[in-house]
Amino acid sequence: MLDLQPIPLSKAPQLPPPSITGRRWRIWLMAALGFVALTLLYAWLTRYRYGNADNASIVLEGLAMRQGNWLMRGWYLPPDSFITSDMPLYALGSLFFSPMQLMSIIPPLLYAALVTGAALFARHLAPGPEHRWPAMIVCLAVLAVPTASYFSFALEGPMHVGTLILSLLAFWCYAQFVRQHHPRALLVVFITITTLAIISDPLAELLIALPVIILCISVLWRTHRADQQARQMLGAAAGSWLGGFVLERLLTLSGTYINNDSAAIHLVGPDQVLAHVRYVVVGLGMMVHIDVTRLHDALWWQVAGYLLSFAMSGAVGVACCWAIGRWVWRNLFPAELPGTLVGVLGFSAVIVFLRDH
Repeated sequence: MLDLQPIPLSKAPQLPPPSITGRRWRIWLMAALGFVALTLLYAWLTRYRYGNADNASIVLEGLAMRQGNWLMRGWYLPPDSFITSDMPLYALGSLFFSPMQLMSIIPPLLYAALVTGAALFARHLAPGPEHRWPAMIVCLAVLAVPTASYFSFALEGPMHVGTLILSLLAFWCYAQFVRQHHPRALLVVFITITTLAIISDPLAELLIALPVIILCISVLWRTHRADQQARQMLGAAAGSWLGGFVLERLLTLSGTYINNDSAAIHLVGPDQVLAHVRYVVVGLGMMVHIDVTRLHDALWWQVAGYLLSFAMSGAVGVACCWAIGRWVWRNLFPAELPGTLVGVLGFSAVIVFLRDH
């Protein structure tokens, strides 16, 4: 007896899902096209701007570097000399453009690179695939056309944009390192980028080295010094900070006159600390309608009244500060190194804000 079995219908052929490599190539192609478009847009917006003294100075320094004076011997440079960030780009551009053209081409090129790199980094940090495009769009909306004053300065001359680009590269290395992707090679790249950034601009001490050191120390303290990754990254950040400091001094001894400065030392200087404390105290006083700036003119017997009023009216403020501090401790000081990237970025923004204000 024949056993007839139903023959299943053949399924319709399905297209294979796009490979990861193909998706990455499309993203990089879109980023390259966006970079070119932004560069042309910014160059068109600055076609009638003729730069400033800082822009003219770095153009002349780039010309000297192109002529073989790589270490800028005999030149007097400010602390933020940009000798390892912007200046080589001006030297390379002088092979193809005139000095006047460099003043209107290099700043738009650098800012377009910063916006493109920030958008790609935002996509890289997105928590899931569905958040990648929104992260890139929000980043572009914030950075592509910022406030008028900053936008004007960024497209006018050297305004630490090269330092921010190096910071993005260092943060990318940090993000990849904490995810265990080629840790040794990434440590070398991180040290190299951070060292070059610190030689070029003391602001990199606050943007890169100091936040990484703070978070790594926090992780080591919470894990009782058992986190090997935190130890390695702490050594890399401290070593690059020290290396940038020493190499800049050696550059000065070789005949390059740099007005040596340290952003971190000024950050913790007595004048800066007192100014920050006064700023906080005045702000708290404004919350309870007390003009703290006039306390020194008041009689001593009035001080007790001010303190009592502040203690009674500031209860809500104290509760808010406690809640904010608890959230900061849980989210910016995680117990494991892979969760510290948000803290590093947050500390970079806060420290630079305190430095500039």
